[in-house]
Amino acid sequence: MAQDLPQTLMNRLAQSVESLSPAHRRVADFVLEHPFRAATMGIEDLAGAADVSVATANRFARSLGFGGFPEFRAELLQQFQRALAPVEKLRATQQGGESAHAVLRRSIDGVSANLGQAAALLTDEACAGAVDLVLAARRVAPLGLGVSAVTARFLAELLQPYCPSVELMDGSGGTERMVRHLLRLGPGDLLIPISVPRYSRTTIELLRQAKVRGLRALALTDGPASPLVPDSDAALFGPAEHGVLHGSSIAVMALAEGLAGAVAQRRGTIADAAELTEQIMPFLLVDDAPARRPRPSAPERRR
Repeated sequence: MAQDLPQTLMNRLAQSVESLSPAHRRVADFVLEHPFRAATMGIEDLAGAADVSVATANRFARSLGFGGFPEFRAELLQQFQRALAPVEKLRATQQGGESAHAVLRRSIDGVSANLGQAAALLTDEACAGAVDLVLAARRVAPLGLGVSAVTARFLAELLQPYCPSVELMDGSGGTERMVRHLLRLGPGDLLIPISVPRYSRTTIELLRQAKVRGLRALALTDGPASPLVPDSDAALFGPAEHGVLHGSSIAVMALAEGLAGAVAQRRGTIADAAELTEQIMPFLLVDDAPARRPRPSAPERRR
């Protein structure tokens, strides 16, 4: 929609659209109707979509006061910079012709860097505060949508043995069901919102509603600038940079595992751990099980 465009560019288009040539008008109409798509396109793609030549698309950009199409597209991109990060990273990777090995290696190197930064961002105060919030909660509700839903489910599973009640909010059943779930929570309960770029608008809104209802909040997110931080009582940070994808959840997932471990260390008992191990032992493959002599083959049995 036109209102989604940067204001300066919208004004330029609005002021000049009536005086544009038919070919330039087709480009303007396409940009106004599909600003996001236009921002992701190269000049050849935009020209094709508007049914004009590449030269015409470039002249169109100049008619708006830009030096050429690259400057025009750069201004479009400013509005969608974070949302378009995966598109731009993918474009750069494909143009660079990287091998699968190089992409995987760079991804693993990036995860290592994120984990190192996450460790550096931990403080005694932040860790103790996070564990205290979990231990004091009547009910704990991990909240994550999209990719972060995986981390929310992971954290819920790890916390379940050590918390009186764990109520997962991972988007199952849609937003209406999540809102109904939130309405059952109140003072004394803890929301754990989880989100990395690109941030979930729904997660942010549910966090704000939770604060109105008197819940405490412990955010697991990528850094202090995250939109989850202002409405949270405490936060743990796992940087989420990735060379191709919009973000990486590995560092935040490591924080979830570490948080559960710290909670277990404070609340778990040796007796409970031993009882659980005894109960699930029949369902586990253990390395020290008695070795069994292989069943003899038919010829051996006849000897």
